[in-house]
Amino acid sequence: MAKYSSADYDIKVDATDGGALQSMKDHIDTIAGWKITRLLEESTTVGDSWAEQLYSGIRRAEPFTVEGLYDDTATTGPNATFNGTHAATRTVELTFGGTKKSTFEAWFEDFGRIYATGKLTRYRVTIVPTGAVVEA
Repeated sequence: MAKYSSADYDIKVDATDGGALQSMKDHIDTIAGWKITRLLEESTTVGDSWAEQLYSGIRRAEPFTVEGLYDDTATTGPNATFNGTHAATRTVELTFGGTKKSTFEAWFEDFGRIYATGKLTRYRVTIVPTGAVVEA
């Protein structure tokens, strides 16, 4: 079984609504919470001594956060890519280990700058996937 490090990971997004995908790897140092959930419904009946769950047939990609050093480069930095008013979803492509990819549409729900004395300014964005995730 292969093992992978952060060097084997990439995240690409379309920098503008419907634009070409661009790598954000050089601007990100933390991706927290990427997961796909199967929606379950409790099916415990009277007399059961343990809770039971049934799969509803629907999956959901959960919101996750991305963080890194803040960069306000006009067209390629995280401020230009993640911040601003977008009237449409954006395409996101996550690459794991060089070949495994998850591609989906998402909203950039919020974008914040993180200030701390004696430290470089950071940013955090919450990415909210919507619709199907294509796994390749």
